[in-house]
Amino acid sequence: MPMPSSQALQQLQMFLVSDAVSEDCFDYVQTHGFLTGLAVGPNLPAEAVWMPEIFAVTPQYDDIEHQKSIESILRALLDGIQRELYAGAPIRLPCPLTLGDDHDAAPLRGWALGFMDAVSIDEENWFAPDEDEVGELILPIAIAAGIFDDDHLNQIYDDPHRLRNVLMQIPDSISELYLLYRE
Repeated sequence: MPMPSSQALQQLQMFLVSDAVSEDCFDYVQTHGFLTGLAVGPNLPAEAVWMPEIFAVTPQYDDIEHQKSIESILRALLDGIQRELYAGAPIRLPCPLTLGDDHDAAPLRGWALGFMDAVSIDEENWFAPDEDEVGELILPIAIAAGIFDDDHLNQIYDDPHRLRNVLMQIPDSISELYLLYRE
């Protein structure tokens, strides 16, 4: 299954911020991060597990065809990400690798939170191969997500050069995590 067309991705983007979904629904960038985490991880959970995570509450689709269309685009996006990773291509994030001046509003923050949500679905298996190595590889993504309450790690946010260097590691970390689970 190829990557969804730009028209299909635009349809998905608009749907994820429409009145048909709850305000807790992931936006497109967070959805991409979540699907990337699923594609990278050790085990792909059943669709019945991961699809509801995106929406938080069942959306109000126009009809069954609309539901099938949106779900098909999500499946195709996941498949496309899996194919990119399998081919060894560097992952293309739908946002810049920067947190900007307002870290909480940065698209990368949302992408990273989506990725970490995917990790939390199967956290035990994520860290099973080598907890230290996985922790080191996932660190740039976790820093982008802002999930730490640690003074030492929070110092990274105060040093723009250091923060940029950490965030630039994200594509390589994704590739290395993917390969770690396929050894």
